[in-house]
Amino acid sequence: MPLVRRLPCVGREPTVPALLSQREALRPAAVAGPATGVRDRRTNHGLHMMPFAELSDPVKLAIVTGVFVMLGSVGTFFKDQLDKRRAERIALAVKATLATATDKQNEKLGEIHALVNSGMGAQLETTAIALRRLATLSAEPDDVIAADRAEELFREHQKKQANADSNKPR
Repeated sequence: MPLVRRLPCVGREPTVPALLSQREALRPAAVAGPATGVRDRRTNHGLHMMPFAELSDPVKLAIVTGVFVMLGSVGTFFKDQLDKRRAERIALAVKATLATATDKQNEKLGEIHALVNSGMGAQLETTAIALRRLATLSAEPDDVIAADRAEELFREHQKKQANADSNKPR
């Protein structure tokens, strides 16, 4: 029996039964079985057995749904991994920016603190001088006590400022 059989369709397209009979002719004898005209469900007209051909529609639907759920889970896992890496990169960038900003703020705070301390020192000195002149002019005991206390506060401030200046990094 030849492998290719000529179809009796000269000048026209072959019909479906003619194509099926050609396919039957091309099948090996062991697969083709007897030519009874009964459909062989295992071979599906000579085609190789299709996976899941014998399963019912609900079972096929369950299998397809399970496959898509697993694929979705894998996709979600990889998306979560990418999001985690992106979050780590952003966290490192924020950490570096925060460190830089904190250093700049500390410098600025040091400058502001120095300005405030020098302003406080000037105010304490002015107050001590003014109260001492008032105490000298009035000779009131309360004015003398206030002048002594103002001078004492000014000296304490100078000691604290000298201590802070000696501990300041250069």
